[in-house]
Amino acid sequence: MLVTEEEAKKKRCPIMSARRYSEESIANTTYLKPIYLKCEASECMAWRWSKKTAELMVLTDVPEKDRRGYCGLAGNPEES
Repeated sequence: MLVTEEEAKKKRCPIMSARRYSEESIANTTYLKPIYLKCEASECMAWRWSKKTAELMVLTDVPEKDRRGYCGLAGNPEES
């Protein structure tokens, strides 16, 4: 699914979230509670711009609202 950076930053990152936990004590027992971190979009090494967006970014100044990309870890949605 191609999304804007704004949309991506509202989604949870499974890679970063899987590594982050906080300790929570309940009735003298410590539990590990996952901390869900949000997608960093183009700040992440796995972020990929759509082919159309990448081409337009080279040739013109594409408005930010029109830029679309995806998480490269999940595969390329443009090839599906």
